[in-house]
Amino acid sequence: MVALTRSRKRRVTAGKKIFQFYNRRKKAMAGKTLFRFFRGVHRIVNDNDPITMEKLERPVFFRVAAGKPGRRGPVYGFSAKALVHYFDSAGDFRCPFTRDAFSIPEIRRLERIARIPEIDLTSTLEARRQQRERRQQRESVLSFLESDALSNIELVLDELQQFDLSVRHCLRRIISGYTFEFIRSLNTLVTLDVERGLQCGETACRRVDAAVRDEADGRVVYRSNPPCTAFAVLIQNVVELVREKRGPISGSTLDFRM
Repeated sequence: MVALTRSRKRRVTAGKKIFQFYNRRKKAMAGKTLFRFFRGVHRIVNDNDPITMEKLERPVFFRVAAGKPGRRGPVYGFSAKALVHYFDSAGDFRCPFTRDAFSIPEIRRLERIARIPEIDLTSTLEARRQQRERRQQRESVLSFLESDALSNIELVLDELQQFDLSVRHCLRRIISGYTFEFIRSLNTLVTLDVERGLQCGETACRRVDAAVRDEADGRVVYRSNPPCTAFAVLIQNVVELVREKRGPISGSTLDFRM
């Protein structure tokens, strides 16, 4: 019974070794078959890796580029480990051949193929995407504030063309409306970005100055009158205060300059 058990164990061990040998051989043959498939069917463009400038080394990462409508795009091969190290060191997630950005699913597939656990490209790419979105949102807010401030200047000039009253009475009516909205937008803009706020203030000064001199600004031409002149002085004082403080202004300071 002991001899039979030992013989059975030897047979089981030999069977496992044979199975492992053929299993490794199948994987190697599968890799070669896959490489030949891409080489023959998809026509891989390159023989050498664009990073190491040497022959492609396994594991190989294949990327199908976008082609013309109705046609299959070219296939580029990369040494997966070299590509991962290049992305990690350079921080540039663009294809070395086409210069278009790798998508997050492509980065995940590359990580699965390369199997370098100490490098997490997906998190890096996701963090950069979030940073880019925050930058775009900030730019959208700044553009809105700048557009809102300059639009209020135009609305004030429109109102001043309709008033046939004294200068002081006109300004009292205007200061509680669109001018206040202009100052509030300018204050918010300066709080977020000082240089952007100063540029907006300079643009507003040029606009009211052109209206005072009866100059055409695009398709809008305003008729110069005393209220326009007084309003131009007010806007110039506001912008000058912002330039001096390099920050938002308060209502008491504005009243003093008026």
